Amino acid sequence: HEVLIVVSPKSPAKTLEICEGCVKTHPRVKVLVQQQTPGVGYAYREGMDKATGNLMVLMDSDGEMDVEDVPKMLACQRATGADLVVASRWLPGGGVEGYEPVKYVLNRGYQIIFRALYWTRIHDLTFGFKLAKTDVLRAVRFSSQFQEIGCEVTLRILRAGYKVAEVPTRWVKRKEGLSTNPLGRNMRYARLALSIWRENNARQ
Repeated sequence: HEVLIVVSPKSPAKTLEICEGCVKTHPRVKVLVQQQTPGVGYAYREGMDKATGNLMVLMDSDGEMDVEDVPKMLACQRATGADLVVASRWLPGGGVEGYEPVKYVLNRGYQIIFRALYWTRIHDLTFGFKLAKTDVLRAVRFSSQFQEIGCEVTLRILRAGYKVAEVPTRWVKRKEGLSTNPLGRNMRYARLALSIWRENNARQ
């Protein structure tokens, strides 16, 4: 239906040039210059507001998420009626390649703690690669600024009582460029998960 590329105004000029080239080549592509910066969380939220389809795929553009898994996510949504389909690195058939050892241990630890805290069978609660119903995304209020948006989307939708399913996927370390998600920023995931959990308990 459409591909929205949300670009930070602080990105190199070459980035915008490449994105505009995609628009000329592929009529379904639209480029949005991010209004609130910095932060990929803001970019995701602006994309959610501008999308026009009834389903959205949320993903990064650095090549670490496998676009070939999107049909599998769509098939799962159609078969289960799920409001959210999470692409999981930790399901059988999934995996990671090139993950830093410290980040690997930290991520696996988060999954164990968050699954227990949220009482869920979903295996990957922090990855930003997912498919969701547009009306569900717009019914939930998000606040993340950086990469923790991937975690927030899943956890808030779970806590709101929507149906969540998952399919396996592989994460492969980017071949070009540098990550904008430093190790220290990963602590935001823990703070966010506890905050959402406390908010929900306070309302009950």
